[in-house]
Amino acid sequence: MSKAKLRKELQTMTHPQLVDVVMAAYDSSPKAKQYFEFFLNPDVTKLYDAALATVEKEIRRSSRGYCKARISFIRAEIRGFAAFGVPADDVARLMISTLRMLLANYQNYYYTDALTKGTLRLAADYMRYCAENDMLGTGAAKMRETLDTTAPKYFRRAIEERLAEENFPQNLFQNL
Repeated sequence: MSKAKLRKELQTMTHPQLVDVVMAAYDSSPKAKQYFEFFLNPDVTKLYDAALATVEKEIRRSSRGYCKARISFIRAEIRGFAAFGVPADDVARLMISTLRMLLANYQNYYYTDALTKGTLRLAADYMRYCAENDMLGTGAAKMRETLDTTAPKYFRRAIEERLAEENFPQNLFQNL
Protein backbone atom coordinates (compact mmCIF):
# COMPACT_ATOMS: atom_id res chain seq x y z
CA MET A 1 0.00 0.00 0.00
CA SER A 2 1.34 3.41 -0.89
CA LYS A 3 1.64 6.27 1.56
CA ALA A 4 -0.92 8.28 -0.38
CA LYS A 5 -3.45 5.46 -0.23
CA LEU A 6 -2.77 4.96 3.50
CA ARG A 7 -3.17 8.69 4.15
CA LYS A 8 -6.47 8.71 2.25
CA GLU A 9 -7.74 5.73 4.24
CA LEU A 10 -6.68 7.22 7.58
CA GLN A 11 -8.45 10.50 6.79
CA THR A 12 -11.76 8.65 6.46
CA MET A 13 -11.43 7.10 9.95
CA THR A 14 -12.87 8.53 13.13
CA HIS A 15 -10.74 9.35 16.15
CA PRO A 16 -11.55 6.09 18.02
CA GLN A 17 -10.78 4.07 14.89
CA LEU A 18 -7.39 5.81 14.58
CA VAL A 19 -6.64 5.06 18.23
CA ASP A 20 -7.46 1.39 17.60
CA VAL A 21 -5.16 1.28 14.54
CA VAL A 22 -2.28 2.84 16.48
CA MET A 23 -2.78 0.47 19.42
CA ALA A 24 -2.88 -2.53 17.08
CA ALA A 25 0.35 -1.38 15.44
CA TYR A 26 1.93 -0.90 18.87
CA ASP A 27 1.02 -4.44 19.90
CA SER A 28 1.90 -6.11 16.61
CA SER A 29 5.55 -5.20 16.11
CA PRO A 30 8.55 -4.57 18.37
CA LYS A 31 9.81 -1.98 15.87
CA ALA A 32 6.48 -0.14 15.95
CA LYS A 33 6.53 -0.26 19.75
CA GLN A 34 10.06 1.18 19.76
CA TYR A 35 8.98 3.95 17.38
CA PHE A 36 5.95 4.95 19.45
CA GLU A 37 7.97 4.89 22.67
CA PHE A 38 10.56 7.17 21.07
CA PHE A 39 7.79 9.39 19.68
CA LEU A 40 6.27 9.82 23.15
CA ASN A 41 9.58 10.16 25.01
CA PRO A 42 12.37 11.11 22.57
CA ASP A 43 15.50 9.92 24.38
CA VAL A 44 18.23 9.91 21.74
CA THR A 45 20.85 8.57 24.16
CA LYS A 46 18.78 5.50 24.97
CA LEU A 47 18.06 4.88 21.29
CA TYR A 48 21.76 5.36 20.41
CA ASP A 49 22.86 2.95 23.14
CA ALA A 50 20.38 0.32 21.93
CA ALA A 51 21.51 0.67 18.30
CA LEU A 52 25.19 0.55 19.30
CA ALA A 53 24.60 -2.57 21.41
CA THR A 54 22.86 -4.27 18.49
CA VAL A 55 25.72 -3.37 16.13
CA GLU A 56 28.32 -4.51 18.65
CA LYS A 57 26.54 -7.85 19.10
CA GLU A 58 26.49 -8.33 15.34
CA ILE A 59 30.18 -7.50 14.96
CA ARG A 60 31.09 -10.01 17.68
CA ARG A 61 29.54 -12.88 15.71
CA SER A 62 32.35 -15.27 14.78
CA SER A 63 33.11 -18.84 13.89
CA ARG A 64 36.47 -20.57 13.59
CA GLY A 65 38.48 -17.40 13.38
CA TYR A 66 36.19 -15.65 10.90
CA CYS A 67 34.00 -12.69 11.66
CA LYS A 68 30.44 -13.59 10.70
CA ALA A 69 29.02 -10.08 10.96
CA ARG A 70 26.52 -9.20 8.26
CA ILE A 71 27.27 -5.77 6.87
CA SER A 72 23.74 -5.56 5.48
CA PHE A 73 22.37 -5.99 9.00
CA ILE A 74 24.73 -3.32 10.36
CA ARG A 75 23.80 -0.86 7.62
CA ALA A 76 20.10 -1.56 8.21
CA GLU A 77 20.54 -0.81 11.91
CA ILE A 78 22.18 2.52 11.10
CA ARG A 79 19.39 3.36 8.62
CA GLY A 80 16.80 2.38 11.22
CA PHE A 81 18.43 4.64 13.79
CA ALA A 82 18.45 7.55 11.35
CA ALA A 83 14.80 6.89 10.44
CA PHE A 84 13.74 7.97 13.92
CA GLY A 85 14.64 11.53 12.96
CA VAL A 86 17.57 11.87 15.35
CA PRO A 87 20.06 14.72 14.85
CA ALA A 88 22.66 14.24 12.12
CA ASP A 89 25.58 14.35 14.57
CA ASP A 90 24.15 11.33 16.43
CA VAL A 91 23.84 9.37 13.20
CA ALA A 92 27.43 10.29 12.33
CA ARG A 93 28.53 9.25 15.82
CA LEU A 94 26.89 5.83 15.35
CA MET A 95 28.55 5.43 11.96
CA ILE A 96 32.06 6.27 13.20
CA SER A 97 31.61 4.11 16.32
CA THR A 98 30.57 1.20 14.11
CA LEU A 99 33.56 1.78 11.86
CA ARG A 100 35.89 1.81 14.87
CA MET A 101 34.46 -1.48 16.14
CA LEU A 102 34.84 -3.08 12.72
CA LEU A 103 38.44 -1.91 12.41
CA ALA A 104 39.36 -3.03 15.92
CA ASN A 105 37.73 -6.42 15.33
CA TYR A 106 39.77 -6.92 12.15
CA GLN A 107 42.87 -7.54 14.24
CA ASN A 108 41.25 -10.58 15.87
CA TYR A 109 39.35 -12.23 13.02
CA TYR A 110 39.52 -12.88 9.31
CA TYR A 111 37.02 -10.86 7.28
CA THR A 112 35.14 -12.06 4.23
CA ASP A 113 35.42 -10.00 1.07
CA ALA A 114 31.86 -8.76 1.56
CA LEU A 115 32.59 -7.54 5.08
CA THR A 116 35.84 -5.91 3.99
CA LYS A 117 34.15 -4.09 1.10
CA GLY A 118 31.26 -3.16 3.39
CA THR A 119 33.65 -1.66 5.91
CA LEU A 120 35.26 0.44 3.20
CA ARG A 121 31.83 1.49 1.97
CA LEU A 122 30.81 2.47 5.51
CA ALA A 123 33.86 4.73 5.74
CA ALA A 124 32.94 6.41 2.45
CA ASP A 125 29.29 6.70 3.51
CA TYR A 126 30.35 8.31 6.78
CA MET A 127 32.41 10.96 5.02
CA ARG A 128 29.63 11.56 2.46
CA TYR A 129 27.06 11.88 5.26
CA CYS A 130 29.28 14.38 7.08
CA ALA A 131 29.71 16.39 3.88
CA GLU A 132 25.96 16.42 3.22
CA ASN A 133 25.22 17.63 6.76
CA ASP A 134 27.91 20.36 6.95
CA MET A 135 30.09 18.36 9.36
CA LEU A 136 32.99 17.62 7.02
CA GLY A 137 35.61 19.24 9.27
CA THR A 138 34.67 17.31 12.39
CA GLY A 139 33.98 14.18 10.35
CA ALA A 140 37.44 14.32 8.76
CA ALA A 141 39.05 14.85 12.17
CA LYS A 142 37.26 11.83 13.63
CA MET A 143 38.14 9.75 10.57
CA ARG A 144 41.80 10.72 10.88
CA GLU A 145 41.77 9.85 14.57
CA THR A 146 40.13 6.51 13.79
CA LEU A 147 42.65 5.71 11.06
CA ASP A 148 45.59 6.67 13.29
CA THR A 149 44.48 4.85 16.44
CA THR A 150 42.33 1.91 15.37
CA ALA A 151 42.86 0.98 11.74
CA PRO A 152 45.40 -1.66 10.74
CA LYS A 153 47.75 -0.62 7.94
CA TYR A 154 45.75 -2.48 5.32
CA PHE A 155 42.52 -0.71 6.19
CA ARG A 156 44.18 2.66 6.64
CA ARG A 157 45.51 2.54 3.09
CA ALA A 158 42.34 0.98 1.66
CA ILE A 159 40.08 3.60 3.28
CA GLU A 160 42.24 6.45 2.04
CA GLU A 161 42.14 4.97 -1.48
CA ARG A 162 38.36 4.54 -1.27
CA LEU A 163 37.90 8.14 -0.16
CA ALA A 164 40.08 9.28 -3.06
CA GLU A 165 37.84 7.28 -5.41
CA GLU A 166 34.84 9.08 -3.90
CA ASN A 167 36.46 12.40 -4.92
CA PHE A 168 37.32 13.52 -1.42
CA PRO A 169 40.49 15.65 -1.57
CA GLN A 170 43.76 13.83 -0.99
CA ASN A 171 44.83 16.46 1.53
CA LEU A 172 41.59 16.31 3.53
CA PHE A 173 43.34 14.77 6.52
CA GLN A 174 46.74 16.46 6.21
CA ASN A 175 45.64 19.80 7.65
CA LEU A 176 44.23 18.30 10.84
